[in-house]
Amino acid sequence: MNAFMAEVQLPVLEIINRFRFALHSLWVLVARYSPVSKRVLPQKPSCPGGLKPLKAHQPTFPESASGFLPISWGASEARSFPMRRLLLATAVALSLSVSCGPSTAQDEEPPKEEAPVVITATRIVQPKTTVSSKVTVIEKKEIERSGARTVAELLRSRGAADMRTYGPVGSLALPSLRGATAEQILVMVDGRPINPPQGGGADLTDISLQNVERVEIVHGAVSAQYGSAAVGGVINIITSGPTKTARTVIRNELGSFGSRMFELSTSDTASEIGYSLSFWNTHSSGNFPFKHPSGEIRKRSNAWFEQTGVRTRIQLQKDGRSTTAFDVDWSTGIKGVPGLVYMPSPRARQEDSISALSMVYETAPSRPTSFRARLYTQEQKRWYRNPDAFPAPQSSYQRTNSFGLEASARSRHESGVFSYGFEGRWSRLNSNTVGNRPYIVLALFAQEQWRLGRLTVVPAARWDSTRRLGSQVSPHIGFLYRPSESVALRANVGRAFRTPSLNDLYWPSDPFALGNPNLRPEKAVAADLGVYAQSRSGFSGSVTWFRSSVRDLIVWQPDALQRGKWSPVNVGRAVSTGIEAEASYRRRNLTVGINATVSNPRDRTPGSPAYGKYLIGRAVGVASLRLGYEFKPWVVEARINRTGRRYESPDNAVSLNPYTTVDLLIERTFRSVTASLYLLNATNRRYEAVRGYPMPGRSVLFRIRSLL
Repeated sequence: MNAFMAEVQLPVLEIINRFRFALHSLWVLVARYSPVSKRVLPQKPSCPGGLKPLKAHQPTFPESASGFLPISWGASEARSFPMRRLLLATAVALSLSVSCGPSTAQDEEPPKEEAPVVITATRIVQPKTTVSSKVTVIEKKEIERSGARTVAELLRSRGAADMRTYGPVGSLALPSLRGATAEQILVMVDGRPINPPQGGGADLTDISLQNVERVEIVHGAVSAQYGSAAVGGVINIITSGPTKTARTVIRNELGSFGSRMFELSTSDTASEIGYSLSFWNTHSSGNFPFKHPSGEIRKRSNAWFEQTGVRTRIQLQKDGRSTTAFDVDWSTGIKGVPGLVYMPSPRARQEDSISALSMVYETAPSRPTSFRARLYTQEQKRWYRNPDAFPAPQSSYQRTNSFGLEASARSRHESGVFSYGFEGRWSRLNSNTVGNRPYIVLALFAQEQWRLGRLTVVPAARWDSTRRLGSQVSPHIGFLYRPSESVALRANVGRAFRTPSLNDLYWPSDPFALGNPNLRPEKAVAADLGVYAQSRSGFSGSVTWFRSSVRDLIVWQPDALQRGKWSPVNVGRAVSTGIEAEASYRRRNLTVGINATVSNPRDRTPGSPAYGKYLIGRAVGVASLRLGYEFKPWVVEARINRTGRRYESPDNAVSLNPYTTVDLLIERTFRSVTASLYLLNATNRRYEAVRGYPMPGRSVLFRIRSLL
C-alpha cells in the first residue's frame, strides 16, 4: 500500500495542480464575460443576455496567484482552496443555461473519421477505438432488430452482460459484468444515475427501449469517473434527440402470452428549436407453460406486466455555439410478482414509477475550451404488497427524491485534452421499512489525455464524500498504444468502491434481520489488458483479460450483531478473473457478430467454508452469435445465446444447468412500413436463470413499424 501511494503521489498532486488552476481559469473567464462583471465587452452577443462567446484564454499571473498547488500544500493552504469560486462559477453557468442554449451525448456532431462514437468511458465524445477502456455499443439499428422491449431483454439477447432474470418481460432483471453484482454496476439514463440508494441494484426491466438511440457499456472499474457503484462497469442508456427533418414513427406489436405494445414517436427541428416525443404502452399476461418441480406442466400465474411512459426533449441551439436541452422522462408500471414455483404468491403485486426532469447546457465541444452543466430532479417510487406473505401480510413503500448538479469543463491542448468537474447529488428516501433517510454525495473529478506519438496515457482521479460514510479517492490510469491504424493495445488499472445501501445500514430490527450502521464501503482494485484489431475487409475484434479484487464485501450473516437475526458485515473478499472476446464481420449483405465472456468469480474470504468456491448467481460463461443476411427488401437473422453454469449455494452443491436459446427474425420493408416476425426461444428450451423462477418457452412476436 505504501509503495503504491508513493508511486501515485506525484501524479495525483500534478492532477490536483491542474485541477485547481483550471478552476481558477474558469473563474477568471466567467468573471470577465458574465453579466455580473462590469467589464462586459461591447461585441455583438451570441445569445440572449449579452454574453460574448468564451474563447481560449491563457491568463498570466504572478506565481503567488497562479492557482497552482505547491507540493508542500498543508492544512492552512487547504483552507484557502477557492471553493467559493467554484460554487459561484457553477451558479453563474447554470443561470446562463436558462437563456442560452445541452445537449446529451448524441447531440454532438460525431467525428467523421470513425464510428461509432462513445461518451461514457471518458465523458468526452470520441471514437470508440480511441479510448483505453473496453466499451460495447449497441446502436439503434441493432436495437430495432433485436425484438427486445426492455434494456434487460436487449442485453440478454446481445450477450453484452450476464442477466439474472426472474421470469418473462416485466420480471426483475439484474445485470452482472466481470463477476460484479447488480449493486456494483452503475446504470444511467443520459448520464443520470438511477441506482436506488436503498440497494438492490437497478432493475433493467423497468427501462423501456422506446426512443433509445444507443446503449453504451463500459467494462471494468470506472469509479474515477462516476464514483460509487462503478465497480464492475457502467451501463448508459442514451435517448434520441430531435431529428433534422419531421419524422413520425408508429409501432405496434402482438405476441404470445398476451403480449402487446404500442408506441408513437415524433421529432422535428425548426430553425434553432427541436423536439422529440415518445409515448408507449406495453402489456403482457405472462401466463406461459412451465415444468413444475413435481413434473407437471403448469401455467405461470400472476406474471402479468403493464407499463406506460413518455419521453420528451426540447432542444435550443444558438448558432452552433451552445445548446440547451430540457428532458422529461416519466414511466409507471404495475406487475404481478408470482414468487418461487414451490412457494407462489398468487396475489402479490408491485408498482414502480420514475419521473425525471433535467436541463443540460453545453457550449460547442469543437472549441478549445468547452463547458457543460447538468441540473436534474428525479423521483422513484416502489410499492410492494403481498397479502399472503408469511407470517403476516406484507406491504412496503419506498419513495426516493433526488436532486443532482454537475458542472464540467474541458480544455484542448497540443498533446491532448484535460477535463475536470464537480458533481453533487442530494437524495432522500422515505420508506416504511428503513424510515426517512438522506443520502448526500459531493465529488470532484479530473482526467487528462496525453497523446505521445502512438501512445495515449489517460490518468484520472475522483474524490467522493458521502454523508456519514466518509470520503473515497479513486485513481485510475489507462494506456492506449496503436502500432498501426488497424491495431490497438489497451491497458487499465484503477480503484473503485461501493457505498453501503440504506437497507444495509438502517434496516430496522424485525424477527429476522437488523441493519448495521457501522458498515464500510466495498473497495476494489481492477486491471485489464486487451488488444483490438480491424481490417478494411470489414472485420473487427477484440480480446481482453481482466482481474478484479474486491475486499470489505458486505455479506448478510446470521448472529452477526444479535443472536437469531441476520445482519450485514464487512467480512467478504472476492476475486474475479476472465477473458472477454468480441468480433464482427460485415461484408456486402452478410453480418456476423460474436460476443463471449468466460469468468472465474471466486470467494476468497479467509476462513470461510466457501473459500475457493464460485460466487453465487454468476454465470461462468456467456456467449452470443449473431448471423444476419440482407437481400432488400428482406432481412433474415439468427441469434444463438449460450449461458454457462450458475451456482446457487455457497458450497456450490446447488447449481443451474447451462442452456442455449435460439431466436430467429424475418423482416420485410414495404416502402415506409417494416414488418418483423420473431420466433423467440425457437427450440422451446426450458430453463431458469434464477432457481425457482422459470423462463418462457417458445414464443412468437409480430411487429409493424410505420414511418410517416
